[in-house]
Amino acid sequence: MSSGSRQDGGKPERKPTIWQNPAVVAAIMASLIGGVFGVIQVIIPLAQQWGREDNGAGTVVSTEIATDPRELIVQADRMLANTETPINLRIDLIRALKQGSGEGAPPGYHEDAIDILVRYLRQAVGERRHAKDDFGLPYLRKDEYGNQFEPDPRMSRPLSIVAALEALDTIRDAAPTPVEVRIGNIDFSYMNLALLDLSNFNAGHSSFKSAFLSGCDCRGTNFNNGDLSGLVVWGEKQARFDGATFSNTKLGGSKWANVNLTGVDLSRAIGRPAVWLDIEPKEIQAIFR
Repeated sequence: MSSGSRQDGGKPERKPTIWQNPAVVAAIMASLIGGVFGVIQVIIPLAQQWGREDNGAGTVVSTEIATDPRELIVQADRMLANTETPINLRIDLIRALKQGSGEGAPPGYHEDAIDILVRYLRQAVGERRHAKDDFGLPYLRKDEYGNQFEPDPRMSRPLSIVAALEALDTIRDAAPTPVEVRIGNIDFSYMNLALLDLSNFNAGHSSFKSAFLSGCDCRGTNFNNGDLSGLVVWGEKQARFDGATFSNTKLGGSKWANVNLTGVDLSRAIGRPAVWLDIEPKEIQAIFR
């Protein structure tokens, strides 16, 4: 039909370009007006699909998140390891892994997904160390006297790291057989991780220095040999640390209030908390009076 129309003198049909999409044009114009001349990201209005345009290359790369669990594992493993993957797409991939852990997940899915997410945590935490704050200054830096500048964790809730920790909890609980979540030797310093469920995670040798774990569920969590100095566990919602372990764990300068520490042995903890209020049970409360 199309060849016949050309023979009749009709013009061949042209495929629409991105410039014929009003939403794309509006987004680009808004970016230019705002002075953003670097990377322009355009959300394509299709389910679970992202588009990215680099002005320098002049190309558009679209990635559709796989729905088949096996394909999703391969895709997430590849894309979450790529530091060029946009944060919002990373979060979508993490949430897809979480959703895929339910009924119908193939054998080995949960173990593979957990391995991918733990590797991502290590990568993302490393990237975070080079991030800039609202003033364009390095997230972690020295002050004028050469001392470590400590950013306020309340202003630092890294969304993809939080999403990964939430997904690890869900995937672990959905696994048909018990599986351990090992987040040891990871530096979560100065991060706001409040209200997360980290129960029974193995966080041995990890650092939560000056971080926020207020309102968290850390029942049975392994904090052995970790650094919790300056940690804040203080909020209206009681934090649950029942049965958590603190062997050779640094607690100096940490602030604890409204926390349940039933079944916890602090005899081998190192240092003294700066605040120790409303601790259950009473015998634990009496330790640092």
